[in-house]
Amino acid sequence: MCRGEAGRLTSAATLSKVVKPIQWLDSGKIKRIRGVASCSRMSPATNPRVIDKSRGLLNSFLPDVYIYNEHLKGDKSGKSPGHSLTLYTESTTEVVLSVDETATQQTLPEDLAVNTTHKLLDVIHAGGCVDSSHQFLVLLFMVLTEKNVSSVRLGPLTPFYSLLFSET
Repeated sequence: MCRGEAGRLTSAATLSKVVKPIQWLDSGKIKRIRGVASCSRMSPATNPRVIDKSRGLLNSFLPDVYIYNEHLKGDKSGKSPGHSLTLYTESTTEVVLSVDETATQQTLPEDLAVNTTHKLLDVIHAGGCVDSSHQFLVLLFMVLTEKNVSSVRLGPLTPFYSLLFSET
């Protein structure tokens, strides 16, 4: 990004006229967990505490866990202090499930790690090939397909979709 062009983004993409139907029924087995712990305008010791706590909980289920450390300081850090943790899984059938949580400076790093890790374990336990934060995209693409029927195994529906489908 050039100086004086803050926030300007230019991209080019080809348009697709047809959305192909999907058959996404097998969620597979979880083979790895990855994540990013980030903090801004906080002590650099915050992220290792988040990473250690989260890895401690996840390593009892799976040995292949890696969480990256991203500490922002100076002009890159923005104006608000806080920290966050994003975790995602990759399965043997290339299904990706993800969760993320952001906390303020007053939240303990260990609490952030426990809450986010438990959210991820809940998403895995619920099953499905799509986590709740991405259900709307998959359902939108299913509606846009032309002829053939798409099949997707979803976990529990979000309250929005539960209400939408109960009224039809």
